[in-house]
Amino acid sequence: MKLLSIDGATVTSGYAIFDKDNKTLLEYDKVNIDDKDLSMRDRVVRMIDEFGKIIDTYNPDEIIMEEVPPAINNSSTVLALGILSGGILGLAHSKGIEIKYIPVPTWHSVLGIKKSKGEIKEQSINWVNEYYGLDLKYYSKSSKKNQDNESDAIAIGSVWIGNYDKSSTGFGRR
Repeated sequence: MKLLSIDGATVTSGYAIFDKDNKTLLEYDKVNIDDKDLSMRDRVVRMIDEFGKIIDTYNPDEIIMEEVPPAINNSSTVLALGILSGGILGLAHSKGIEIKYIPVPTWHSVLGIKKSKGEIKEQSINWVNEYYGLDLKYYSKSSKKNQDNESDAIAIGSVWIGNYDKSSTGFGRR
């Protein structure tokens, strides 16, 4: 049984594939559609097409996706995330795959990720690196090189399948 975990975003979305039975991370990567010549809708449609290929490759029986936050400072971002989420929902439905959504505060809380502890992206990357022994990179709050899309997808999936061990600092290795 496989889980596809998605951290949806307007340009770069992270994903992770888990074996649910063994609670193991099998694969992770990102879908990046950074084509400034495309409209937002066309960019999101391309991203949905890429997720269709990922679904066909890995054949997950379940998808967990980060819930679209109800309020972001940029309404066009909310619109794009809503279109992406709806597109993934349509893909899942057409293939008979169960899809669920997890709010950002839920998975942050479970892993001890808090604004008061510093940069959220860095905390996600640090948790994934420590827990899974990976080497995802964090450069700065505004860097496009950060690998937080991938780390967020891994963290979301880890919370969903119960594959985490939270210590008092919010981090912990299995």
